[in-house]
Amino acid sequence: MAQAHGVSVGTAHRAFTQLKKDGLIEVSRGRRAVVRQVQEETAGRIGPALATLPPLRASRPIPQQ
Repeated sequence: MAQAHGVSVGTAHRAFTQLKKDGLIEVSRGRRAVVRQVQEETAGRIGPALATLPPLRASRPIPQQ
């Protein structure tokens, strides 16, 4: 994941840790992370916060699939 998005492994790990803490993903050892269904009240809280974030820029181009 880190390599695919041009970020360090530590950054990717912190991102997954925060997403799990926020209840947005479920992570099981040895399995892929799964995005949880977001409740309406959570979506209302997250949406405005996401709008304030600057665009993400990878350190290298992300390959197109």
